[in-house]
Amino acid sequence: MVKTRRMVKLSKSRARSYRRRLRSSPCRRKGPAVCRSTAGCKVASGRKRSFCRRSRSTRRAKRGGKRRRMRGGEGFGMFRRA
Repeated sequence: MVKTRRMVKLSKSRARSYRRRLRSSPCRRKGPAVCRSTAGCKVASGRKRSFCRRSRSTRRAKRGGKRRRMRGGEGFGMFRRA
């Protein structure tokens, strides 16, 4: 059986950072009118749900550390010189 997003167990560190971000929201426990009037906020609403969406959404770093990136040079073209 395929695991849905709801079925996947949330790690404790991820849950802690989510909770911290949730509590620090200026629109927490306030109505949608307050959220709309706050700078950088808007109410996202869909079927059976509504929540505050900040303009600066946070993204977690992917596992495995740093991403490798090529710096300088001509990239792959430098190997084709004759």
